[in-house]
Amino acid sequence: MTDLPEIPPLSDDDAPRPTLVALPATAAPAVPSSLEAEIEALACPLVVPESIRQLRELLSPEQMHWERHQLVFAAMCSLDDRGIAADLVTVGQELRDCGWWDRVGGSRVLGDLLSRVGATSHLPHYAEIVRTKWAHRRILSFADALRAIGLDGYDIDASLQAIDRAYRALSAEIGERSLRAGSAAALAAEHEAMVERSEQVRATGSTLAVPFGLRSLDEALHGGIWGGEQCVIMGARGMGKSALAAQLVATNCRAGRRAVFVSAEMPPEQVFGRLIAKESGVPYHVQRSGKMTGDEAGRVDLARSEVSRWPLDVLSSGSRGIGRIERDLRQVVREVGDPAVIVLDYAQKVSRGGLEGETALAAISGAWKALALDLGCASLLLSQPVTSATRHAGPPPYPRPVMADSKGAGAIPDDADTFLVVHRRWLGSDQAKHDATLRRQAEIGIDKQREGSNAGAEVRCLWDGASMTFREGEW
Repeated sequence: MTDLPEIPPLSDDDAPRPTLVALPATAAPAVPSSLEAEIEALACPLVVPESIRQLRELLSPEQMHWERHQLVFAAMCSLDDRGIAADLVTVGQELRDCGWWDRVGGSRVLGDLLSRVGATSHLPHYAEIVRTKWAHRRILSFADALRAIGLDGYDIDASLQAIDRAYRALSAEIGERSLRAGSAAALAAEHEAMVERSEQVRATGSTLAVPFGLRSLDEALHGGIWGGEQCVIMGARGMGKSALAAQLVATNCRAGRRAVFVSAEMPPEQVFGRLIAKESGVPYHVQRSGKMTGDEAGRVDLARSEVSRWPLDVLSSGSRGIGRIERDLRQVVREVGDPAVIVLDYAQKVSRGGLEGETALAAISGAWKALALDLGCASLLLSQPVTSATRHAGPPPYPRPVMADSKGAGAIPDDADTFLVVHRRWLGSDQAKHDATLRRQAEIGIDKQREGSNAGAEVRCLWDGASMTFREGEW
């Protein structure tokens, strides 16, 4: 029995193995291939660097016929994985670093790519040509396998079974590569799998969504927030927007779901200290006061031990722009795996790279959502309202801001699938200073909910200042 010959996967670190046989550039191809389509497809990322992602969605390096094209494509993929744009210099250096420069043909081949049009609007067409030629090469390999079975076979049933296995393997390989991600057939299969997973997970008392850990809020959001969706949490300073984001992170990390928290406001150790407070009930300012009681120190030690095992990474954005933040986060993903949720605290603190006002915030918000879509995870983006919306005018209780009060009102809400507003209406009032009940009152407004029917709803809950946690409770 003879199976289809294997084409090994191409690693970013290793050159293709000898089984990737290529024809000389001057020879007429004896197997299906398209030199022009391969060249034009590879030229697109050199013209428009962002098109490498589209190219990777449509093709993989081993689907190119010529070895030099496989190596150039692999170099581009390696650069993209590290957040580096592919141009003549970076691709050339990557080929040299991998020891592939001479095998590719050096500057002559790269120059040939740069001389092409590289029309990105035609990239799907070029890729379809390359993929079709690759599929027919696999069919020829299948024909060779059938010939080998016919020559070597003895038992008819065994031979027919071998043919069936080879055919199924070929159909699965070509079908998996050829099914367009956006086709109705692909979407139907994905939807069916999602429904089945939802039913299975719900039977265990869990959800496929990313929950906040506040039952009333999660119910209003139909489980939480979902992969590929962006949730904006807006709140004035001190209202608890960072605490609500940390609560979602803690809830999911306890369940073994990975999270990445990027802080543009606090150093990582302070974020970690607030998570310790959430687990231990010992406020962060007490943790670093040097005046903890023995009981408090024990609770903090236990919480530190627990949190240290969470699948969590905390990054500081420093003075970096959104592009650098994305590269740092992608590096973490490559090292430890895909997250269930990413958090950026908060948008107005991210370096704007020379952009101003709404344009800058639109770029930050859009890039953060695009990253979540690419990683298939949920995203949280924290935001502040404009100053006029946070100014306490008149007697308390103070009215909460609304979505339209967000800094960059025409940008951040537009990208949001869910928009939450955290508010404590008595915060800072004289009455709250003498009444603990008023100090604990909190509300979370759902000002936008793209999927669902609870837009405009308000979730009332209680604020636990010691653990910086929102808890169930009516008022």
